[in-house]
Amino acid sequence: MSVKTKTGLYVEIISKQKGVTGSCTLVNVRFNDGENVKFLVDCGSIQGEGDIKENFIKNSSLEYDPKELLATIITHAHIDHCGRLPLLKGECPVITSKGTLLLMKNALDDNMGIMREQAEQFKLKQPYTSVDLTKTLSKVKTLEFGESIKIHDRIKVTLFANPHIFGATMVLIQIKDRSGFYREINLLFSGDYKVENRFLQLQSLPDWVKKLNLTIFLEGTYGKSNKNDITYGKFRRNLKEFIKKQDSNNWVIVIPAFSLGRTPDVLYELKLMQDQGEIPSNCNIICDGNLSHSHMNTMLHNPDTFGIKNEMLDFKPKGLILADKSLRMALTSTSGKFSNEPVIIVTSSGMGTHGPAQMYLPYFCQRENCLIHFTGYTVEESLGRRLQDTAQGSSVQISGAYKCLNATVKSTNEFSSHATGEEIIEFLKDFENLECILINHGEPEIKKVFSQRVSNELDKKVKDIEIVDGKTKFRISTYGLTGKTKLQM
Repeated sequence: MSVKTKTGLYVEIISKQKGVTGSCTLVNVRFNDGENVKFLVDCGSIQGEGDIKENFIKNSSLEYDPKELLATIITHAHIDHCGRLPLLKGECPVITSKGTLLLMKNALDDNMGIMREQAEQFKLKQPYTSVDLTKTLSKVKTLEFGESIKIHDRIKVTLFANPHIFGATMVLIQIKDRSGFYREINLLFSGDYKVENRFLQLQSLPDWVKKLNLTIFLEGTYGKSNKNDITYGKFRRNLKEFIKKQDSNNWVIVIPAFSLGRTPDVLYELKLMQDQGEIPSNCNIICDGNLSHSHMNTMLHNPDTFGIKNEMLDFKPKGLILADKSLRMALTSTSGKFSNEPVIIVTSSGMGTHGPAQMYLPYFCQRENCLIHFTGYTVEESLGRRLQDTAQGSSVQISGAYKCLNATVKSTNEFSSHATGEEIIEFLKDFENLECILINHGEPEIKKVFSQRVSNELDKKVKDIEIVDGKTKFRISTYGLTGKTKLQM
């Protein structure tokens, strides 16, 4: 749908995302002949931040009418980037990579179950049905990496490979003026960016993209960090140290891990430890979480679609047990399955807020012979963050009840699926004509620090650097940033 009011060529970029999760950006294009069209980049849910009920309400609605959108472009299959797609109810085309669609089906189906449980818990209406989900998925158009599609006769979308997770992309949007009077507007959405991924064959961004006049919508999750801050090997050291200290065979290690990307990484690390004799031969290694199981199955059946290296297809530890509900119940009962044998449980979710982790963490956190090891970022107020911030021997609130935290709690950043601030700046230095950088996807203070860091280290290489705060509308013309206004909240 388009509206006509004569004006110069420019775009308005609106994102109401204040923190790390809930990515959803409206791009409002105003052509010089008066035509006005809109589309979304990502349509994600808020996860783990703030009040659960409040988040459910926010995740149950869209700020925009799907019928007015040319398309919705999805960068990758994490729920904080695609979780609200079913709210489109098939009224809007969706564009993404082939790999993302495969994984998105698993993720959205799993998320629908979570939303159903929360609707019952809060006595609120389920925001969408399986029919709505099916309608939305039927409108998905998939692209290969490097392939382009026109969503309008003057708007071209191209997807490029991004090592963040399997199927992830960066999105280039090129907007032209039909008359040729105005210069093309080029927008590059980084999505959640990572430099490399040990599972994936690396595909670099083409040189011709780096030569464009660009506005980059850039993630800033770890904007304060440097490559030297990554503690490679810490996970293995922590596990080896814990195992060495145990004087009995009934110890337990619980490893919360994100289903997509992190779980295969952790399992591969356990396989390497197993091969090196660093894990006892009688140790039971268990992977729990329906979504983790679905994603691994999808990966293994579609290695070429994802570009997985042949040598990384054998990533599972020997004797890996895929847990179901009955095994989960047995593991968390007083009798305790494998009660006289060591157990390592890799479970979703990575922040401990969803999935089987909700059963394992309250049960095992009270045991002294247990190590709880987080493997990635945990947002403020998530269970994972609370456990890490609680001293051993102190009380921690879990699901409304207080538990004594007797377990050892550790974390590592070596499996991060995000680039460090230093790596992102190196990435930016490859571009020849940066007109504007809009920093999003990060905690407010970190985005502020990262913004100043980019300004200092890129010097005069970029004209404008702005922070996406969820309250500001940015106006981008053919020559970069030309204005910003406060949104009416």
